Amino acid sequence: MRAGECLHCHEDDIRLLEVHHIKPFADGGSNNPTNLSVLCPNCHRKAQKGLIKPPSIADMKTMPRKDERSNSGSKVEQSRISGPNVGFHTARDVTIYQSPQSISPQSAEHRKPLDDWEIDEEFSLEPDGWRFFELELRVGEKLSGVVEADEDVSCYVLGPNSLQSFEDGDDFNPYWESEDVTKTRVAFKAKSGHKFYFVVYRDADADEDASVSVKLRTEK
Repeated sequence: MRAGECLHCHEDDIRLLEVHHIKPFADGGSNNPTNLSVLCPNCHRKAQKGLIKPPSIADMKTMPRKDERSNSGSKVEQSRISGPNVGFHTARDVTIYQSPQSISPQSAEHRKPLDDWEIDEEFSLEPDGWRFFELELRVGEKLSGVVEADEDVSCYVLGPNSLQSFEDGDDFNPYWESEDVTKTRVAFKAKSGHKFYFVVYRDADADEDASVSVKLRTEK
């Protein structure tokens, strides 16, 4: 079973969803559905900082399914949420049906289809090889997506100056990074408006080429 969407902002890309403990596990919070919510990375960070109060999975049991809005039936199914480290993979163990009243006109307008990628590229990187994609982001816009590879790669969101430092082999300061991974979800929100560069890099000490898939899009 798959989670349908973020329970706060209604992001519906299931690959981005994470399970959130409403009362932190470190503070005695349990894995009971009343203490769990399913959120996108951006809302997850806000919830951890106390900026938002998302509903729990248990609260969603009266919410009708999107393709059954005309029907009165509703349900929530739960399974295998246990142990101290409930994480990304367990979000797929919960089926959550969406309330039609919870979608604002603005969020519905800004939502893009799951396969509506502005960048959808597959390529190979040799050791010490890299490739970048130029993006124009306004303040508050979000870059989201997924990178997958058959060998470890590192991913960065850089500004123009950091890209130049990267090309020169000097130290650089990424806005966002995910290093030595074979799969990573991209979730970056621009705090200033200008050109950004999404870079994928294969370490110079690697023995083999890496086959890479990059899917990216911008969202308001």
